[in-house]
Amino acid sequence: MPTAEVVSSEVARWFQNPTVFVRNSDLPSGCPVPAEWKELLGLSGSKLHDGLSHLWHNVNDVLPEAATFVAECVTDVSIVRDEGDYSLLYAYQNSAAKRRYYVGWLPNNGQPDAKIAPCWNLFPSGLKQFLVNVHDGWMDLASYALGPLPTRMMSLLSEPEWDLAEGPEVALGWQWNNILTTLANGAGDYLCLDLGNCLSSNEAKCHVHLHTQPLQPERQYDFLSVLNAWVRIGVENAVPR
Repeated sequence: MPTAEVVSSEVARWFQNPTVFVRNSDLPSGCPVPAEWKELLGLSGSKLHDGLSHLWHNVNDVLPEAATFVAECVTDVSIVRDEGDYSLLYAYQNSAAKRRYYVGWLPNNGQPDAKIAPCWNLFPSGLKQFLVNVHDGWMDLASYALGPLPTRMMSLLSEPEWDLAEGPEVALGWQWNNILTTLANGAGDYLCLDLGNCLSSNEAKCHVHLHTQPLQPERQYDFLSVLNAWVRIGVENAVPR
């Protein structure tokens, strides 16, 4: 089990002022993280597998690629406090025998970021379940990609940061103010939820926003299938522990 100092040295570049905890007894009093996180600290082998399986058990069918990675490849976990925010680090070894990390933030307990709240009821139930109960955002630490974005990092393509021209989207059958980024691939492309075509709580359409063709997103029809395909890209080089 790596020490807090080792983990901190490996992840410091991706945080502002991190404090790493690898033992439950080192957590500060009143630490606002789920009990399931605390129980994972210091575990390895079958005990870690059981603890992670419990944390993820409600979303095995929603994010099977991620759930399999967590169950089979994660070697140890730690909690990071950075500028008052807490996250859970998942360490694993890649095919080049290098330690790498995924990071998951606190679940939102049904209270997403304020800018997402107006469209929260349109989210597919599976994605919502993950964000509410497991992590409000979970992704590769080095790229901040290839996993569901935190709701605070999601944005509509109508927002000024995207600088997309008005007009063309209408002729193409969609509206930028209905297209919400939910996952990045680390190369400038985004998987987007089409809020105007969430047909039911279990069925949603999506678009893939390509940075090379910003006015011509690829239309897809099975949001969770595309989401899992992108997650698979991120974890395919992980080595089973």
